Amino acid sequence: MKQTLFVQPTTRTTFTNLDTGKSLSTPAVNLTITKYDALGNMTLHTLPGLVRRIVVPGVGLVLADIGQVGFRFRFDSNGKLLSSDTLSSGIRDGITVDKLCQYLD
Repeated sequence: MKQTLFVQPTTRTTFTNLDTGKSLSTPAVNLTITKYDALGNMTLHTLPGLVRRIVVPGVGLVLADIGQVGFRFRFDSNGKLLSSDTLSSGIRDGITVDKLCQYLD
């Protein structure tokens, strides 16, 4: 089995309303773990930890993707995909335009 680890601990994502000039930023650790079986098939692709956390001054935490999200794949001995599962734990608010825009107007 082979495993790759991709880390960018200082990444930030910024959402900006170009009309008002207001913006919100979030740290995005960008840790990605990918595992492969002996045939080279990806068996796991996961993003654990902090994906995004939007905090509005005077309001507090308004959106968060914290925890783990990922995908698990199962293949037969010929490399044919048999099944896949989504893995998710933690806070998963997701980013929606409506949620962000109310703080950027």
